[in-house]
Amino acid sequence: AMGIIDGFHAVSTPGTTEFVWLHSIAGIVGGVFFVLYALAETTRFPVPKIKITTGGIARLLGVAIAAAVVCGVLPVALSDSLPAVTRDGQLTAVAWTLNALPAVLFLIAGIRLFRQYRKTGASELFLITALLIFLFQACEVFYFATLWGVIWWFWQALRLGLYLAVLSYVLKEYILTSESLSVEVEERTRVEHALRKAEEDWRNSFNSLEEVMLIIDRDYNIENINNSGLALLQKNKQDILGQKCYRVFRNTGKVCGFCPMRRTLDSKDIESVERYDELFKRHFNIKSAPIIDENGDITKVVYSISDISERIKAEAKEKILQRELSLTSRLASIGEVAAGITHEINNPLTGVIAFAQMLMQMEVPQNMKEAVEVIHDGANRVVGIVDKLLTFARRDRPDKEYADINTILSHTVAMRSYEMRTNNIELVQDFDEYLPKTMVNVGKLQQVFLNIVVNAEQAMARAHGKGVLFVRTEVIDDKVRISLADDGPGVPEEVIDKLFDPFFTTKSDHGGTGLGLSISYGIVQEHNGKIYVRSLHGKGTTFVIDLPVVAEVRQTEQEQLFAEEPASVVTARILVVDDEPHICRALDRLLTHEGHKVDTAGNAERALRRLYRTHYDLILLDIRMPGMSGIELYQKIREIFPALQHKVICVTGDVISARNKTFLEESGIPCVAKPFGVDELLSLVRQVLGGETEDAQITYSHS
Repeated sequence: AMGIIDGFHAVSTPGTTEFVWLHSIAGIVGGVFFVLYALAETTRFPVPKIKITTGGIARLLGVAIAAAVVCGVLPVALSDSLPAVTRDGQLTAVAWTLNALPAVLFLIAGIRLFRQYRKTGASELFLITALLIFLFQACEVFYFATLWGVIWWFWQALRLGLYLAVLSYVLKEYILTSESLSVEVEERTRVEHALRKAEEDWRNSFNSLEEVMLIIDRDYNIENINNSGLALLQKNKQDILGQKCYRVFRNTGKVCGFCPMRRTLDSKDIESVERYDELFKRHFNIKSAPIIDENGDITKVVYSISDISERIKAEAKEKILQRELSLTSRLASIGEVAAGITHEINNPLTGVIAFAQMLMQMEVPQNMKEAVEVIHDGANRVVGIVDKLLTFARRDRPDKEYADINTILSHTVAMRSYEMRTNNIELVQDFDEYLPKTMVNVGKLQQVFLNIVVNAEQAMARAHGKGVLFVRTEVIDDKVRISLADDGPGVPEEVIDKLFDPFFTTKSDHGGTGLGLSISYGIVQEHNGKIYVRSLHGKGTTFVIDLPVVAEVRQTEQEQLFAEEPASVVTARILVVDDEPHICRALDRLLTHEGHKVDTAGNAERALRRLYRTHYDLILLDIRMPGMSGIELYQKIREIFPALQHKVICVTGDVISARNKTFLEESGIPCVAKPFGVDELLSLVRQVLGGETEDAQITYSHS
């Protein structure tokens, strides 16, 4: 602005009124600008500020040029009206005043800016202060200048130097500003590109998430939803945005009771809930996380819905496996106890049954015969209990046969037809007529069905005095499935895990022992099957049994020959080795009655001495004995009397322990388990004496 006004001053006639006025106005304009600048830098004076942008700089230059043109034209146009500045070749008081005013303004601005420079050390303040000093000196020199004189030229040179310095500074600042603006524009472009890229990445990530993701405002309006959410709802995005979330997902007019967002708005924290959704038939994990502004207020909520159905199924399956593993472990423990108990029971029981059978075959008074039959029947009942205990050990493997499950099941429920009628229980049967046969132990499987049917009868009778029992058979995945369902009171969830535990019962007040379902579990596992329960408390119980379809195992010719009764041996020399005296006496009488000559030995050492002295045709050997065991005695017999190794029958109450079972399998010795029946023992004696010992198996019968 000062330069433009000085341009008018340069083309005006020296010494004229407009010449002096233009020079003074240029100084005053510059002085006013620098005073305003000094006030802006050193005080809080409200000076208008221009942003360093292309538009801001253009406006500033436009205003400066317009003001300079106006200030340059007015003195020329109004020269005749302006006060005189020269008189008789000398400056008037007006001229001195006009020249002194900018000097004062320059001096004031320079002093304030120099003080600010000393406080801040800003280099541009020092430069501007120096310019102001030069301008002040230029104003002072004007007083002593004469036209075309040396001082006048010095004054002009000083003014020109100042303009050049300012122009250089402005050019430098322009260049620096241009470079800075260029860098800023480049940086802004890069940032905008990065922001667009980040926004695109966020959108792609948001839409590619497997979980359903939503952005919801405080009023439950949906602001955004990803592709998984659209797939779940099977709706278009434009139909969802702006809608209430509870209306979109539940078609209801109020916030859902389980909604975690309600808790998030109160706690300002992440909240979640897991639930089964009846509408979508899936298990979901629903989570809400707050978006909080700088004031700590929740503006929006990130809402996620994860499908955890597979995880829930896996956890349920793992729970079932853990339950089965725990039950198997407990049954194994009970089995070890059962093995010891049965051995201790079987030894004395063997004598009772053997003597009772011998007495029953003798001519005795009728009253005594009846008493003996009671003793025999009671002993056989004890044998049945022992057999149930053996089931826990799961080594008692009775023979199986190719049988029809429908027939077994129908015979079982027929056994309970009278009780069902008297208890007002209706039987509904749905049997698959094409059900394949499979290899099963009919008696054991009938025991399983009977346990479940009796339990169902009792539960329905106690609950409401009547009921319906559904019995179904079908083929599922190459397995025979048997389902027995009642409409009784059901089983509480906390009890289901314990139903197959030994000695656990819900009928302690009605005589329950807690063994029925445990034994059933063991029997089903013997068949390589599975048994499990489905129940809702108050809505009945269903027992499901899955059995594999096993092809028929046909009897070999050798087994058929073994099953045939061999010719009777007239007489034989037999050695009985057992540490139980009553068993030795029973076997002595039984075999002597058959015409054999019998010696007994209470331990292995005595048996060896007899073997050295006497030739025997057959040895009945107990496995478990104090001192030298039956296994060790047999090994000595093989070494010393090899001809007798195939003339040995094991008579033992322990066929459960791993050691005894391995010995019997590896040696192939025929064995009769205590307590044995007279007929089975004599049959096995005749077979071995007749030389038919190959593929002999353990005999479990107690007839």
